[in-house]
This record gives sequence, C-alpha cells and structure tokens, in this order.
Amino acid sequence: MRRNPLTILLFILVFLAPWLQQIRAKESTYRDFKEFQVQLKDVPRDKLKDLLSAVKDESAAVRYLAVREMAPHRSPDHEKALVLALDDDVRWVRYTAAMKLGGAAKRHVDKVAPILVEALGVKPGPMLWNGTILALYKIGSPAAPHLAVAIDHPNEHLRAKGCEVLRHLAQASTPRDLFKKPLAALNKAIADNQHPASRPMYVAIRMKIDGDVQRAVKLLREDARSKKVAVRVAAFRQMKYLSAAADQIMPLLIKALSDDELSVVYAAVNSLHLLNRRSDVDISAAVPAVARQVEKRKDSRVREHLLLFLRPLGRPRHCPVEPILTALSDKHRDVRLAAIRVLGEMGAVGEPALPALRKLVSDPDKFVREAARKAIQSIGKNPAAD
Repeated sequence: MRRNPLTILLFILVFLAPWLQQIRAKESTYRDFKEFQVQLKDVPRDKLKDLLSAVKDESAAVRYLAVREMAPHRSPDHEKALVLALDDDVRWVRYTAAMKLGGAAKRHVDKVAPILVEALGVKPGPMLWNGTILALYKIGSPAAPHLAVAIDHPNEHLRAKGCEVLRHLAQASTPRDLFKKPLAALNKAIADNQHPASRPMYVAIRMKIDGDVQRAVKLLREDARSKKVAVRVAAFRQMKYLSAAADQIMPLLIKALSDDELSVVYAAVNSLHLLNRRSDVDISAAVPAVARQVEKRKDSRVREHLLLFLRPLGRPRHCPVEPILTALSDKHRDVRLAAIRVLGEMGAVGEPALPALRKLVSDPDKFVREAARKAIQSIGKNPAAD
C-alpha cells in the first residue's frame, strides 16, 4: 500500500518537533546572552561609582555590572544587596548574584541553591557553568537536597552538571539526612530509566551515597552489554568509581578493549588508567590485553591512546614486547614516540626491541631520534624484571 507523502512528512515533523524545540531554546539562550553582553559595553563607568545604588538601577546592564563588582566578604552591605539581587527579573543578574555570594551563600542556601541549580541548565558558555559549580561547592553539603531536581531533568546540561556536583558533595563526612531527597530521586530515575545513557551515572552516585557496591556492579554490567553505544560508553566511564569491586569489573573492561566502537574503547582505557592510580587496585591483568590492541588497531589515535595508558603503569614485566614493536613503524610521530617510551621503561625486558630502536636512531625526526637513544640507554641500564 502506497503511503501519502504528506502523511510521511507530517510524521517526520512530529518526530522532530521536540528536538527542534530544544535547538531553538539553545539558540534563544545564546542570542539572549550575546544581546545582553552588547548592552554592557554601553554602560558609563561613572554609573558604577556607587555599587549599592547601581544595583537598584533601572538598567539591567548596570545592575549586572554592579553585582559583578561586589565583594560580600568585605562588606555586609554588599551581601545584603546581593541577596536582594537574587529576586532580579533578569536571570543573568540573579545567576551572578548567587555566584558572587560565595561562602556567604550558606546563610541563604534555600534561596541561592535553586538559582544556582537553574543556572547549570543554561548554556551561554563554560564560564557560567564553572562559576556555578564552584559556588555550589562553596555552599557544600547543604546544597545537596536542592540538587535532587537535576536528577533525570529533561535538560541534559542540568542533568550532567547537577549530578557532577552531587557526586562531589557525597563525601563520607556528609550527613546522610541531606541526601534523602537526592537518593529518592536517584532510585526513581534508575527504575524509570527514561534517560538510559544517564543511568550508569545515577548508579555510581547512588553507590557513593548508600555504599551498595554489588548492586552497582550488577546494573553497570547490564548497561555494559547494551546495544546502544552511548549506554555502553557511560557504563565503562562509571566503572572507574568501582575500585572496591575491581576484580569483578576488570574482565568487563578488558573485553571492552575489543569493542568495535572506539568511544567504548576510550572509556574503558580511561577507567583502567584512573583505577591504576589507586594503590589498592591491581590492573596488571589488563596490560597484555591493551598491548594486543596496540598491534590490532590501525587507527593511530587509538594506538597512541593505548600506549599512553601503558607508559605510566610501572609494571613493564606484564607487557609483551612484540605488540609494541608494531607501533614503531606507525606513520604518526606521536605514536612512534609513545611506543619508544614504553619500550624504554621496560628495562632489560625490552631487549628484543633493541634492533628496531637502533634503526630509529637515524629517523628523520629529531624527537624520535632522541627518544630512541634514551630508550636504548634505559634498556641497557635497568635490570631484568622478575
């Protein structure tokens, strides 16, 4: 049966409507902020001589600049003015006032925190995000209940940044009562799974709050097997927080190194790299698997990423030499350099690589020549590893 082209077009428009609406909202935010910045250039400097008067000016641009110049830690009057500015009609003034309060925001947390959380969802640029996150950090644990709205929020930026702050605040010393609302929101979001790519993040944060590692391992294992690439990437990224269950997640991370999607490989390697920084985690079992991927992968960016992971391990005896040798002939200099440095840090274990390294001493690139000479010296000096 032939379908009416108009029906097909209508179906496509209905399907794309939410996405187009989100794009328009972002463009509107950018336009709003840029137009506001243009107004700032026209503000006479003499308008800011008296900040307490300027913060009440009828011009939003003047009020914004006055708020930005205030120092509440030096003047109680400035703190009072900033608290009043939290009710300003223009959001850029509200956001800036909330950020400028700094440590004083703890005294007004119920008013400041919701404004800061709202600002996390706005995307005029990273400066606003960084300032907002820093302001929430200064408030500390009292801001945790207000971050519950960020969990499973439709705005992806608010969702990601809010959860980032929540993870930071969930320290062992934080009173658990402050996390009742976020924990309830996390449980609901994980059960509903409306944003599958965000679920691994929710699982890791919930584990940090309630300490249930095994439940987190079970759910991340499920997400690691997802057919959706974004979900698999998110799952392997969050595994870096599961050092308490390293023996259970290590096989999953090793298997992920063979994934067809490069983003999944990157996520797994980054988690292995961060787990390696912990003294209580042994990732030596993953080293041969990473080395084999250096030989298998043809993409130079991936090979360099894998080699950079191998270099700082400090466990050269676990790394086979042959796969690393294949990277010495890579067309990209950075890959050859990374391979040379890995071999050099193997000590006497890297002796089979000496003939190939001697050839690189006459490489056209001076950095490769110098690295090859250093690697040859290092292999000769260091004793064989056990």
